[in-house]
Amino acid sequence: MKMNNKKKILVLGDFTYVRWHSMRELEETFGNMLNPYYEVIFSEDYTDLSTEILEEYDLCINYIDNWEDRGTKQAAAALGNYVHKGGKLLTLHTGIILKTAPELLKMHGATFTGHEEYCELIYSNTNLQHEITQGLRPFAIGEEPYEFELYPETKKEIILQYERQGKYYPAAWVIHHGEGKLVYLSPGHNSTSFKNSSVQELIYASIKWLLK
Repeated sequence: MKMNNKKKILVLGDFTYVRWHSMRELEETFGNMLNPYYEVIFSEDYTDLSTEILEEYDLCINYIDNWEDRGTKQAAAALGNYVHKGGKLLTLHTGIILKTAPELLKMHGATFTGHEEYCELIYSNTNLQHEITQGLRPFAIGEEPYEFELYPETKKEIILQYERQGKYYPAAWVIHHGEGKLVYLSPGHNSTSFKNSSVQELIYASIKWLLK
């Protein structure tokens, strides 16, 4: 009998074999954000993922940093099948760097092409009606200005943008994939990002929308 009625969230990332973004740096902050409302499990054991493992969770958060060295075809298939069969996936910042998993890139609707130096960026709402960004005010935060090649064949709804040197770039979007849903949020370089109240608001709203 399941005694705990909290929704279960699996957070995937890297503690040991880190390239750029350690999950250890944000574990405490992120755990404190979510634990009052959800049962949160952090894991770096994504190489041996299966759809059966993922289906034990109501939501998966992808903060994988070292897919290049540790990602596997098995893990890519598991994540893709999980969402297609009705799973919910929130990918944050570095989790979209999946260049050896073209099927996952297609599911995410974009590929990461690089970024300029860390700097202060101003983020703004591009969809006042969407549940995730409804009421979100523009905010400034130090971040890596991620840039993407968007895949037009993957239908997506862009909900957030950032401005840099007079140009606007997509910063977050939502996708329906099979029977499941996916949200991508580009803010999330370090623990400072996750302590920002507007970023926390985006994460809470994304989780709420995904689990709806």
